[in-house]
Amino acid sequence: ALQTLLPEGLLAPTSWLETRGYSRSLLAGYAKRGWLESPAHGVYRRPGAPLKWQNAVCSLTRMLGESVHVGGLTALELRGYAHFLKPRGLAQVELYLDEKPPGWLAKLGLAERFVVHRNTLFAFPVTAMHEPPPPAYVLRQEVNGVAAEPWGAWDDPLPVALPERAMLEFLDEV
Repeated sequence: ALQTLLPEGLLAPTSWLETRGYSRSLLAGYAKRGWLESPAHGVYRRPGAPLKWQNAVCSLTRMLGESVHVGGLTALELRGYAHFLKPRGLAQVELYLDEKPPGWLAKLGLAERFVVHRNTLFAFPVTAMHEPPPPAYVLRQEVNGVAAEPWGAWDDPLPVALPERAMLEFLDEV
């Protein structure tokens, strides 16, 4: 069922849903009935809580399998290390991706603007990303300076750079 395939709050592009058996006409019908909403052309979500930038990032990592993380100044702000820099919260979200982001990411109508960077500052061999899983007692896994932080009602994994990596990413943009 669509409810188990598409968790509440997460976004799914039409192409992703089509590969799972949902035609464009069926998706349009679901949207017309109010079972789905389309915050931007080519992407759907289940109605519910207001859309936040974290939903988009979690969707990129969970639904699309993108190698993406929140880094730079945004990661420093989220971890409490930028309290003297901006008094009014986030105006932009620094994202680091291995590939070009989907077009719908910039068209979601969020208050925050996504600033996308190529994830080339730290080039790791492919084998480094496929290390064995940590023991069960480890609360969070840190891979290449990025840790998945629980976010939202369902503790979706939000990949955020650790302070050391975030500072280097921030300095790289200077």
